Amino acid sequence: MIALNLVVGILLAIVVGFDMKKHEVPAVLTTSIIFILAMVNINHIQFGAVAFVFGWLLYEFEFFEGIADVKVITAIGLMCSSLLGIFALIILVTIYGTIYRAAFGLILKKKAIAFTVPLFLIYLTMWILSSRMGGIF
Repeated sequence: MIALNLVVGILLAIVVGFDMKKHEVPAVLTTSIIFILAMVNINHIQFGAVAFVFGWLLYEFEFFEGIADVKVITAIGLMCSSLLGIFALIILVTIYGTIYRAAFGLILKKKAIAFTVPLFLIYLTMWILSSRMGGIF
């Protein structure tokens, strides 16, 4: 499982790189991550579905602006192995996202860019929490 976490972490780092540099992420990359995780973690499909719905709602309420962000949230949801994991994901996205948007809006007076950055940090946080809490991943 550690190998899968590492591979997903590397792929998400690549997604962040694309988002930071070009302000767009190739759909084939994010869709491939979701497809691979759905095949490997077939028992976690329900958590991926909950994460997708949550991500889509955030997208509809303009919390972030890209479909790639919805896909990254879905991929992280597919990594969750328990209800605690999906709740941790929702809480962390809300907290990190609010701080990220506030930092750009209030401090920098700019529109937030590359929302995949806090999503990558959320992934790392959940990976660390998983090793400490006995496996939310």
